[in-house]
Amino acid sequence: MEKRSDQLTCYSVCVDGTYYDIDPGTKEKLREGIVPSALKEKITSDQGSDACYDFCRQQRLIRQAREQIENGQLPAELSDLIESGEVPADILYKLTQHKLVGKAEKLYKAGLLTEETLNTVRKKYLSREILPELKRAFLTDTALYLYRHNEISADTLNGIRDGTIEGKFILVIRRYHRRLCYLIETESSHSIQEQPDEKGQFYIRNSVSDSRTEPDYILFVQHQKQCLIDALKWLSAEDLQLIRYIFFDCISMRQVAKMLGVSEGTIRYRKNQILARLKVILEKMMDLSQEAVL
Repeated sequence: MEKRSDQLTCYSVCVDGTYYDIDPGTKEKLREGIVPSALKEKITSDQGSDACYDFCRQQRLIRQAREQIENGQLPAELSDLIESGEVPADILYKLTQHKLVGKAEKLYKAGLLTEETLNTVRKKYLSREILPELKRAFLTDTALYLYRHNEISADTLNGIRDGTIEGKFILVIRRYHRRLCYLIETESSHSIQEQPDEKGQFYIRNSVSDSRTEPDYILFVQHQKQCLIDALKWLSAEDLQLIRYIFFDCISMRQVAKMLGVSEGTIRYRKNQILARLKVILEKMMDLSQEAVL
């Protein structure tokens, strides 16, 4: 948490690289592990529900870690780093459960951590120097778990490993895949029904959701739209603006090229690259069907 110089707003918090100004009252709520509704709504509006969920979980764990430091269960030297908000929730959880050393040893055996970082964790748990490597190792380990359980493709796993796909997508993938699995189970539980044929004999109809006006179908469509909205939020501001120009404002690529002072070929290339990334997120990473993506 950072202190600001202006008089009206004294502090700010950082959520995935974006700073939000907060007043002293909100600061005290956060110290209690409580995220006020107004801040939740702002984070969700800017970055999506997943970022908000991670931030809320992180604040609860920061409070827990603070209490353990005060009780002597964790080293006092960790206080500044934990209070800064730089430590992700997954790492904080292992730390507060006193399982971070064991986790680091497993990551080292899997080739995801260097011996130097492992030794640092053994001696003092965390430092700013090892935090980037530790974050990457945690996310890659999650990607491996999802791959082994058929929740992501080999291409996605390789993208996480080589850095072409940002690691933070893994947290989104995990949640959306499981939400979709839940919806599929709900659909299946509604899909068996006895129906009479022309002779009055009963047979099992495979689905009660054939009509595109059925509630189950509407639920899937709404979820797919939300997936798209959330996926767009992961784009850079520049890429998102280009998508808005072409697909929402219906401006021709020739006009967009003139507006941005580049060639039409450059705009076409950038558009294709952006759409390719969105397709990976929606079709592979969120496990949506090709029909849902189109």
